[in-house]
Amino acid sequence: MALAAGATAVALITAGIITFNATTDGTLAEADEPAAATVVHQPTDLQSEALAWAESLGDFTTATHSGSGDVVVELPDGADAGILIARHQGDGDFAMTIIDADGESSGEQVVNTTGEYHGTTVWGLRTAPEASKTAAIQITADGDWSLIVAPLSAAIPMSASVSGDGDAVFLYDGKPGQLDAEHDGDAAFGVTAFAQNHHADGLEFTQTGPFTGESRFVDNVPAIIAVTATGAWTLTLA
Repeated sequence: MALAAGATAVALITAGIITFNATTDGTLAEADEPAAATVVHQPTDLQSEALAWAESLGDFTTATHSGSGDVVVELPDGADAGILIARHQGDGDFAMTIIDADGESSGEQVVNTTGEYHGTTVWGLRTAPEASKTAAIQITADGDWSLIVAPLSAAIPMSASVSGDGDAVFLYDGKPGQLDAEHDGDAAFGVTAFAQNHHADGLEFTQTGPFTGESRFVDNVPAIIAVTATGAWTLTLA
């Protein structure tokens, strides 16, 4: 079953010298004290079917990276899809592009922004299962950055009401229904469900600027829910 609204944090993720608390509201809060090791606490209340499905899309050891400026980061073995938890502390461009096994762009640019950034995105679910395997991430940055590469099974369980600011990823194991959404940003806002066919089950929302609306939500479960946002947002299942 899904977590109840207001549940406590389900993941503690550490990247280099920066520690984040990943909570059920989809945000990343920097912790007061850095830790020396990487810890990812898998959610324990997901249905076994949902967790097994998420693991089938790529089960690998979580990896952490940090640096400054442009670099190519190799993905872990077996990492054909997963979540990326990134932070950028520069003033200029910051982008992350997925590179395939042939050394070419897969066409999947998961982040493309300017200035400071922290958020969680998904990769590997927008391409066909038979496509060339992913191998690396091209990071373009003008400042310091940190990155956690984690399997989809580490995604935060989606509760009946979640809110955040910026990009977020959830694992949903509930029932199809209605989704109410609010967005307070000035640019892109999107909610996409990725179901068992490895493709987008549907663009629940794709808007620009402030938005309030509703949509039918997730025809197939379990599903990975990816939120793309430039401001504060709230999702409520009805």
